Amino acid sequence: MINFLFEKTPLVFLTQSLWRDEAFSVLLAKKSLFQLLYLTAADFNPPLYYLLLKFWIFIFGSSEIIVRSLSLIFYSLSIYLFVHILESLKIKGKALPTIAFSTLPIVFYYAFEARMYSMLLFLTLLFYFSFIEKKEKLLKFSLVLGLLTHYFFLFNLLIAFLVSSKRQKKELLLGFAFTLPWFIFAGVVKILNFEPGFWLERLNIKDLFLSPFYLFAAYDKAWEPLHKNAFVFAIFFWIIILLVFKTKKVKEKKLLSLWFGIPFFTSLLLSASFLPIFLPRYLIFIAPAPLLLLSQKQKYLIVKIILILVILFNLTYLNFLVKNKRKENLKSSLPLLKKLLDKNTLVYITKPEEYPTYVYYLGEDKIFIYGKTYDQIPPYIGKVIIPKEKLTLSPPFYPKKALIIKKDKKFTAISLK
Repeated sequence: MINFLFEKTPLVFLTQSLWRDEAFSVLLAKKSLFQLLYLTAADFNPPLYYLLLKFWIFIFGSSEIIVRSLSLIFYSLSIYLFVHILESLKIKGKALPTIAFSTLPIVFYYAFEARMYSMLLFLTLLFYFSFIEKKEKLLKFSLVLGLLTHYFFLFNLLIAFLVSSKRQKKELLLGFAFTLPWFIFAGVVKILNFEPGFWLERLNIKDLFLSPFYLFAAYDKAWEPLHKNAFVFAIFFWIIILLVFKTKKVKEKKLLSLWFGIPFFTSLLLSASFLPIFLPRYLIFIAPAPLLLLSQKQKYLIVKIILILVILFNLTYLNFLVKNKRKENLKSSLPLLKKLLDKNTLVYITKPEEYPTYVYYLGEDKIFIYGKTYDQIPPYIGKVIIPKEKLTLSPPFYPKKALIIKKDKKFTAISLK
C-alpha cells in the first residue's frame, strides 16, 4: 500500500529526487544571510522564499519531503483563501469551483515543488482578497511580500492600481516604495554581474494557440512530448476564457478580468515578439481568476457542466503527470556511487546543470564540473552558486582520482600519474 501511494499517486511528487531548481533553492537557503541576498539579487528571483526556506530548513531539516512541504502549506492556505474570496463575492455554490481550483494541475503540481510558486499563488490570493475586502494594511503587507517573492507580482500591482480608489492607490504606492531598496540593489548587482542568455524561446503560432493548455495543465514543452489531446484541451480552455470575458453582471468583473487578462496576454505578446517570458509556473498566480468569474454564474446549467468538465480534465491530467512527469531519479544511482567514494575520490560531472543536485546529495567538497570553463556555463542553471574553482579541464593527479559522470549516468574512473 505504501509503495502504491508513493509510486502511483501524486505523492510521488513529494518523495522523488530533487531536480536542479529545487536543489538550487536548498543550497541557496543554506548560504549566509548576506550571501543569500547578494546571490538572489544576481539571479532571477527575489529573496523572500529563500529566506523563509532557510529558517524552515534550520528548524525541520532539508530532506526532500521537508523542503517540499513548505509549498504544500502554501497550497493549503491558497485553497482556504480561495474559499474566502468566493464568500467575498457572495458565491453560494463553493464546492465545484473549490474542487476545480485545488485540482488544477498548475496549482496542484507546484504544491509539491521546493520553489516559490505556491507562495506566489498564496500571496496573490491574499492580495486580491484584501483588495476586495478593502483591508488596506493587509493589501500593503501582501504587496510587499509578493514583490519580494517573484518579479511577476508587479502585474498584480499594476492591475490593482488600475481599478483602485485614491486611498488604495496611496497604500499601493507606499508598499511599492518599501520594496524599492531591494529593486535598486538587485538592479545594481545585475548590472555588475550581467551575463546574456535565457532558456525561453519565442512562441510560434502553434504555441500561442496551445498557451491556455500550457498554463492550466502545468505543461512544459521542454520536459515532455506534446500530449496527444493538447489541441482539444486548448480549444476547451479558449472557450472558458471567451465565456469569462463575456460574463455580465458579476461582482468585481473588471478586477478579475484584468487579474487574468493583463499577465496572460502581455506575456504572450512579448513572448511572440522580442522578449520570451511565457512560462506556466511564472503565471500560476492568474489561474484562480477565470474560475472565480465563471463560478458566479453557476445558476446556469452550462456553467456547472463546464466546472465539472474542468474537474474531470484536472483528474485525468494529474494522472498523466503522475505517470509521465517524473523528475530524474538520481537517488537510484547514489548507493553505488557512494560505495566508490573515499577521501581520494572526486566526482566530475559533465553536465553543469546537474551541479546543484549532486551537491545536494553528495556534498560540495566532492563535486566538480569537468570539461567546461566558467564562461561556458549559462546563467539560468543556478550559476550564481557555482564557484569558479569548481570547474576543471583536467583529471586530478594520483593518488586522487575522479569518477567522471557521463550524460547517460554511467561513470569511469580516471587520474593522472
